[in-house]
Amino acid sequence: MTRYLHYIFLALITAFISVSCIQVLELETPVVENDVVTLVPRVQSFANKYVTKAEEPYSAYEKKISSLTALIFNSEGNFVYKLDQSSGATSLTLNKSLFAKGDMANSTVVLLANITLGELQTPDGVITDDNIKNLTVSALQASTYTPSSIPSVIKSDALSSINGLPMIGGQKGINLSASKNQQDPIEIGLKMLYAKINFQIAVADEGGENQYLHDGVKFNMKGCNIYNTTLTTTLAIPDIKDQPKMDFLGNKVIDENGAEIIAETDGATPSSSYYNSDATPIHSESSISKGNQLDLTFYILESRFNHGVDVATIYPWKDSYGNVLEGYESYQQMYKPKLVTKAGNPNKGEIGLATNVRLSGTYTDYRGTDWNVDYTVYLGKDNSQNFQVDRNSEYTNIITIKGIRNSSNAATGDGEVWIDHRVDVSYAGNSADDCVTITRETLVDSHIEVRPLRVNLPEGERVWLYLPKYNGSQVEEKDDNINQNWIGVENNDGRIQDFTKYCPNGKRKYFTTSLIEELYLDNTDEKYGVKTNTDDNNKRYGQKYIQLFNGDCVWIYIDENVTEFQRDAVIELVFYNKNLEEIAVESFNIIQGGLTKVADKYYIESYEEYLHTYDSQDLYTDPTKDYTQQGYKWGLEGKTLSKTQTVTSIGVPSDDYKYDYFHATDLANSSALFERAYSILEGNASENVGLNFTNWVGISDEMPIIDMGTRPESAIQYCLSKNKFRVDESSQEKHTMDIHWYLPDAYEMSDILSGGKDQFSDFNDNFYWTSQPSWNTTLTAYIYEDKQNARAVSLAKKDATEGVYPGTNLGRSEHHRIRCAYDPMGIENVDFSGNRAPEGIGAMRFYMRAWKDWKSEEKGYFNWLPQDDTDKTEIKYELPDNYDYPRDADDANQYFGNYLEDYGFELDPSDSDNWKKKQVSVYTSEVVLGRWPGLTTSNVVERTTSDITGNKKYYVLDGTKKESKGTTTTYFTEYNGDITISEMKPLDYLLGGNDLNILFAKADGTKLPEYAYYKRNGIQSLKTTRTWIPPTYKANDKKESVKYGPIRTPEGPVILTPSEENKRAERKGTVLTNSEGYIYPDKQSAIDAGVDAAPDGAYDIVSEPEAPTDWFGREDEVRVYSYKEKGMFGSEYTRYYEAVRYRYKLTYTLDGQTVTYYSYESEGRWDEHPDNSGSPNNYANESPTDDQLTMYGGNSFSIKANNGNKISSVKIYFSGSNLVSNITSDYLRFTKDGWIGDTVPPGMTYSGNGDTGSMTWNGEPTSEITFKLVRYKENYSPLDLFHLFDPISLEYLSNSDGSKSASIVIDQIDVRYMK
Repeated sequence: MTRYLHYIFLALITAFISVSCIQVLELETPVVENDVVTLVPRVQSFANKYVTKAEEPYSAYEKKISSLTALIFNSEGNFVYKLDQSSGATSLTLNKSLFAKGDMANSTVVLLANITLGELQTPDGVITDDNIKNLTVSALQASTYTPSSIPSVIKSDALSSINGLPMIGGQKGINLSASKNQQDPIEIGLKMLYAKINFQIAVADEGGENQYLHDGVKFNMKGCNIYNTTLTTTLAIPDIKDQPKMDFLGNKVIDENGAEIIAETDGATPSSSYYNSDATPIHSESSISKGNQLDLTFYILESRFNHGVDVATIYPWKDSYGNVLEGYESYQQMYKPKLVTKAGNPNKGEIGLATNVRLSGTYTDYRGTDWNVDYTVYLGKDNSQNFQVDRNSEYTNIITIKGIRNSSNAATGDGEVWIDHRVDVSYAGNSADDCVTITRETLVDSHIEVRPLRVNLPEGERVWLYLPKYNGSQVEEKDDNINQNWIGVENNDGRIQDFTKYCPNGKRKYFTTSLIEELYLDNTDEKYGVKTNTDDNNKRYGQKYIQLFNGDCVWIYIDENVTEFQRDAVIELVFYNKNLEEIAVESFNIIQGGLTKVADKYYIESYEEYLHTYDSQDLYTDPTKDYTQQGYKWGLEGKTLSKTQTVTSIGVPSDDYKYDYFHATDLANSSALFERAYSILEGNASENVGLNFTNWVGISDEMPIIDMGTRPESAIQYCLSKNKFRVDESSQEKHTMDIHWYLPDAYEMSDILSGGKDQFSDFNDNFYWTSQPSWNTTLTAYIYEDKQNARAVSLAKKDATEGVYPGTNLGRSEHHRIRCAYDPMGIENVDFSGNRAPEGIGAMRFYMRAWKDWKSEEKGYFNWLPQDDTDKTEIKYELPDNYDYPRDADDANQYFGNYLEDYGFELDPSDSDNWKKKQVSVYTSEVVLGRWPGLTTSNVVERTTSDITGNKKYYVLDGTKKESKGTTTTYFTEYNGDITISEMKPLDYLLGGNDLNILFAKADGTKLPEYAYYKRNGIQSLKTTRTWIPPTYKANDKKESVKYGPIRTPEGPVILTPSEENKRAERKGTVLTNSEGYIYPDKQSAIDAGVDAAPDGAYDIVSEPEAPTDWFGREDEVRVYSYKEKGMFGSEYTRYYEAVRYRYKLTYTLDGQTVTYYSYESEGRWDEHPDNSGSPNNYANESPTDDQLTMYGGNSFSIKANNGNKISSVKIYFSGSNLVSNITSDYLRFTKDGWIGDTVPPGMTYSGNGDTGSMTWNGEPTSEITFKLVRYKENYSPLDLFHLFDPISLEYLSNSDGSKSASIVIDQIDVRYMK
């Protein structure tokens, strides 16, 4: 979708009011004349989003200001003053003398228009006049606004009754200092906290322009409600991802370095409690007819819902890097509902918190049929992934309702894109002309098409449907009563249970070349009536009709129109009441377009069917459908589509280099490697390349043929499905397709897009698949297939090799657009009668299993044989009933330290740190857990290691000591045995038939044929579980005591007695120091000094005196002081005074640290409790582990045709390898009636030997046929040891002992039979 953003700058009003009207709080000084600052609020214009109408000024009500509040903050961001004006405020005048105090040089001014303080709440609570003194700028920045006097959703007609929309503005850095000379007014912009939402709703139709359309297309809107509107918003401007953060004043937020701070995510409204999930009406009933428009306008608080989903994960149009491809952005909007659903709770019907508008009403389509419709439109900045509605912004949503299938939301009238919506639809018709519904019958493409016509009738009524007649210009050439030969009809709502021909909903599986004729000629079972001349006054004489009742479904089959001209036909419906009185007549016109020619050479289809729905019963409620589908994947990821021929790379054959897929014709010249690829690279594209590529891929084993009830899985499969099958009804043996519709190659698609871009706007900006896979090139220039990518072409995005070769390599699993082309010559008789013969076209296919495959839930032949059963298994305890663990002193040993009686172990045995320290080594023969495994809940497993002393044991933890015993009952469905029972169900019993019977048999000495099936349905366990509870150990605290001593007197000066001191003074002596502490003059002094030396808290103090002793043990004297004395000749000598002295010997005790010991408290034990699981666990979705039929050498089976039928062909598919012996080159093969000989058995063909294959018989039709597994032997030349050449002979032999024990698995059997 092209995005149009119009930013409209609207005129603003400036006015002034007198000072006398201003209420000023906290004025401290009087007003001084001619010293004022004038604040002028200016209402800023809406930022317009997606606006396509002309610019218009604000209405008077939008710019209305009923009250104005100014909040003044000083340079520190603290509140200073509040000024209020409440009568038509257009400006505020501030006297600067108010700001004489404080730092006002860098002030902040905030203006609140039509907002009261009670509507603002900071993190600390609601703002009031009492607490505003504590308000700061940062607190205001974190505030929220909840309107109290106006609703959160305001309709335009209610705007005049409110006091104005809330607005906020402000400015930082204003100098309000008294000394500042401010003469010019300060203009402050105001932004509205609400957004303006416009809806322009119109109605179109999806029927195209033709003479048959109903002219009353309209939408009767019965209600228009908005959901999930915001009740509270933040004052701060929410973040916008990758944009600078803004404060509530509109200023950019900067970091400490002055750099802008960029938002990493989009800001969101605080929480879900801020939303109103209830419906709010925004408009009443209105009727919008074609050509008219309804305009709606309303206002809501900004909404900041974030879906939180990685949008790249839900879009199909991505490149290999996960980026949305150019040209596909517009289609993202169809996935917007998926984002909302992911964010909400689908179990409660929630769609997240995204604001959305729902238009409810009745849509009358171009047929005049009424449908109850709910359209949901998600508001936001874009239509793809954004749900955010910004404040002060205007959003105009231009909505064109085109029907119950889609709407468009175009920014201009010249383009159509789908709106981001979900549509809930229900049938609303109840009158006669509303009883029959058909969709897009006037927009039928030129290829084969099918439309269901559904009948909804009141009780007792019926309708006759007359088969189509020629109409328009063809009326002149044909009789008006002759039925149209390009339209066939069949009434089948699923009641015909022939699933070989019909899909479960009643539609034919295949459109064959003979289908229209078959439907026209088939007059069996009273399908058709024929009007006679006695009915209704000869009206519709001779015309065929079908009688229909309530609930019937008529399938209308439309043959291809391979002209360039439109054609049309009329289906006439006559309604009758209970009394068979005609009450109404209605005509349905089938209009089929012809081939569309583009670029003067290509014929293409006109519509891409996956963009539409074709069934009026599809009410967009099927959870398995993707209603946003915009294409298909190329498919066949990882599949090699090139054929098996190889080229030589460096002289070595390699299957990696395969080339003939790229070849436009047969490989007549095998030396021309990749002739087609090189010719493309050289710009010499040959003709019919896309047709050939479509054919080659279509007939490959990798491409299954689908029926008309199966969704295509690939682009080529999609195009092939537009071709008809040609069936040889006489033999039902050969089934071919004339391929005319194909997927163009890259050159063709480039021409088609260029030539048709003016007629088809989708060609301009979408990728379209081509029929070519991508290729890679080796270093030696060999080209080989890229199995993960294919080529797509887009006019909007060219490949790097533009001018050389068109197209882009895109992943095969990506979804892109497809446009099929038609080749009048085509490729005729493409054989599809091989491995992939479609069901319903000749052969009956029987899956020799219980299920075709488990996921499809389609039953196979043996579904009747397995029976439900149960199996009980008992389990018992295996672990010991008890374990060793330490209890007393005998267990302490080397593991847990010392053991103290009454206290316990020095180390806690239950602490894993203690026993993990013991590592096994060459010196340790055992670890703690080896002796006491009961210490842990984990199992102890014994290990051994070797050291110099031999093998030693050690132990590790493994698992948990937890085990259960009890009974486990398995509920299952099983069959495991032979199938040589006399009564087998008919082979076609699942189809309700009895045309074919089958019996199995064995020969003497051979094993019985076996069928094995096992499917687990549920498990129920009745258990008792026990868990080992380790022993516990109690912590016991013990306070330790420490004894100190003996401690003796330290070195010090000797203490003198008084008399000794007098004598020393008289002699002028010097007191000496005693190094051994003998310093006290008496014993008591020594004792007292020792006691004083004991520290605080000491106890058991013992202080004893000690004196030096002589040789005889007597107390000895020590030197006390020294002095000088002269001799008789005048010489001076040193003399010493000596006396007995004492020292103390001290001992005492102090309390030490608290030591914890661990005593055994409770024993280790098993805790046993029941564990009853209740109801069985359900394994209903689990696939069977066995489901196969095994047949051994010598086994046989017989098929018998009943009811006059005869069998003309049988094809047996096998797996499990048919090899008997590599040495003797023996294999198992089926032959008719066990034929043996040295030639190929009559009527038999074989796909080859190996793990899988098929064996086919074709011959004279017979009512019964038997096939037996015999031994097939290939004889090689004695010189051909490695079997490099073909065998020189072959033999079909009786079974040997070896072949009797060999087996193959029979997967399916195809049977063709006829009357």
